[in-house]
Amino acid sequence: MRWDRLFAEIEQQAADEDLLERDALVADLTEEEDAETSWSDLVGVRTRLRVRGAGVVEGEVLGVRPALVHVRAAGADVLVASSAVLGVAPPGPRRPPAAQVVQRLGWPAAWRLLRDEQVDVVVVLVDGSRVAGRVARVGRDHVEVVGESGGAELLVYAALATVTTRD
Repeated sequence: MRWDRLFAEIEQQAADEDLLERDALVADLTEEEDAETSWSDLVGVRTRLRVRGAGVVEGEVLGVRPALVHVRAAGADVLVASSAVLGVAPPGPRRPPAAQVVQRLGWPAAWRLLRDEQVDVVVVLVDGSRVAGRVARVGRDHVEVVGESGGAELLVYAALATVTTRD
C-alpha cells in the first residue's frame, strides 16, 4: 500500500509538471502571436476609430485593408486612412489575414470607383481641413477633386484622414 501511494504521488507530480509546461508553452505561443498582430487585425465589426484630423468615426466595419478601413457610419460610407488611425475601441477578435488580391486594393482602386460612379465626396485631411467635390483624376499617390465652384485640388494620399460619401 505504501508503494502504491508513493507511485501515485510521483504520477501526480509528473502530471502537474506536464500541465505547468503546457501552460508555459501556451503563454509563449500567445505572446508570439500577439507580437505579430497588427492593430488592423483587431478592428471589430462594430468599432470606434480615433482618426487624426477627423475625430472619432464610429460604425460597422465593412472591410479592412492595409491602406484603409471601410466603415458604414450614420447613413454614410466612410473610408478611413489606416495611416491616420490613432486608436481602436473596442478591440475585436483577431481576423485571418486578407487574401493577397484584397490586400493590394487601396486608395487608387477606391478613388477610381468613386470617380466612375460620380459620387460626391467630403475629404478630411490629417490637418483637419475639408475638401468637398467629385473625383476627376486618380494618380498613383494623389487624387484630383473638383469642387462645386469648378476649382480642382490635388490631394496626396499620405494627407488623407477620411473620405465620406452619402447615400
